[in-house]
Amino acid sequence: MRNMLITATALVLGAGSVLAEEGRRVTASPAMSSEIRAGLESTGYRVDRIEVEHGTFEVRAVNDSGFPIKATYDARGELIRAALR
Repeated sequence: MRNMLITATALVLGAGSVLAEEGRRVTASPAMSSEIRAGLESTGYRVDRIEVEHGTFEVRAVNDSGFPIKATYDARGELIRAALR
């Protein structure tokens, strides 16, 4: 509950590309974007774009079968959600 409250407060206050996590600030870095891309490509996805928005990475990709997905990763590169577009 505390983590959720801290994260929600950070987003409401316009934290931009920074997330609050247990009192620490985690910045969404370009290096993490490369790691996310490499991870998806190693599992057969072609990444169309990665955008940093509100401290998260918004990813659009297509798998080998042609199914498009939209995924959201936190600033540490952990998957938050993924869905078919």
